[in-house]
Amino acid sequence: MNKQIKLLVLAVLSTATVFSVSFLVAEPVLAQTNEQVIQQLQAQIEQLKAQITVLQQQLGGVTPSKSETAPSSRPTPTSISTEKSECPVFSQTLYRGVSDANTKGEVTKLQKMLAEDSTVYPEGLVTGHYGLLTEKAVQRWQAKQGIVSSGSAATGYGVVGPQTRSKMSIACPTPAPIPPKPIPAPTDNITVLSPNGGEQWAIDSNQTIQWTSKPIAVGSALAQIAYVDINLSSWSIPCKSEEINKVCPLAFPPSFSTTLARKAPNSGSFSWTVGKDIPVGQYVISISNSGNTSQYDQGDAAFTVTSPVSQPVTETPKITSLSPSLGAVGAQVTLTGASFTSTGNKIKFGNLGSEDNPNYSLNSSDGKTIIFTVPSGNYLACWNANPACLAPAYLTQPGVYGISVINTNGASNEVSFTVVP
Repeated sequence: MNKQIKLLVLAVLSTATVFSVSFLVAEPVLAQTNEQVIQQLQAQIEQLKAQITVLQQQLGGVTPSKSETAPSSRPTPTSISTEKSECPVFSQTLYRGVSDANTKGEVTKLQKMLAEDSTVYPEGLVTGHYGLLTEKAVQRWQAKQGIVSSGSAATGYGVVGPQTRSKMSIACPTPAPIPPKPIPAPTDNITVLSPNGGEQWAIDSNQTIQWTSKPIAVGSALAQIAYVDINLSSWSIPCKSEEINKVCPLAFPPSFSTTLARKAPNSGSFSWTVGKDIPVGQYVISISNSGNTSQYDQGDAAFTVTSPVSQPVTETPKITSLSPSLGAVGAQVTLTGASFTSTGNKIKFGNLGSEDNPNYSLNSSDGKTIIFTVPSGNYLACWNANPACLAPAYLTQPGVYGISVINTNGASNEVSFTVVP
């Protein structure tokens, strides 16, 4: 490199010498012309001197000052990145309950895409778990794109199925990715206690949903959660595959979900009658803070909703015969029939009030027969009240009386008995 610079210096010096000699030997010309030529030559010599100075300083390892350097070349333009964020492509059906572990990281990719629009996913959490917040964000995205705006998981609402995946793959251009919000440290503000996995709850049965909660930070103080939302969602076995390069078969997305309570008092328990509209199957209960749905918990495993417990078919008592059909006061009468209870059968004897008499609460060992005694007079329950009533007592008179049986199955038909003197 130094050799090339030296040759360039010699060439410049030679050029300067030629200009000088040419000027000295030039034949006379007009004064005005000579003066112009001299000025041009002097300008060229000054330029050559400046170049020589620069080259000499470079040979000596000295960097010329700003005033000594030749005009710099044009600055090299800086390339401006025109890279655009790409539309995500999803290969699996995503739904509430799945995670990165069984979707090859697609839940995180979905959450990052949703977080680009704060009106769709204001929480912006990227956790790798498809929970309640992600499901709500997908529902808002589907409504915004005109795919589906209501319904349940069974109709695809809140599920990233084929139609939603197709729309997501062409919903470009998308905004530049927004850095995800820091994932908050796990909290245990709410813990579901029951059902928490393994329970069997029958349709039409009365059950109690139970949970615990801890105070939450409100400014610089702690406050109890005031209200909670309680939701029920169907559950299916998560899709898992340990084999490399093996396509994991898709599990069924939630087929049913419903809200059991909105803004229920945070009392730690909620009474629920399992409705007939709940299909038989496996479910999980999730409970969230009504004021901050990111604070929630769901059962650790599924519980089962079973068919209604069959109740024994009962019929009202029925009297088919009595023997004897007539008799005096104190006579024993046998009633034959059906649906008599083992205890607590009351005998109504005309209008004497015997059905209120403890002595006429009779048993039936076979459910088909009852033996009673013809009462000697009337009976009023108020006689044993405090204070007792002053209603008169009177004796059973001869005549025809209607007889029936009353028990927990209802009241029987009425048959006639004749009291004789």
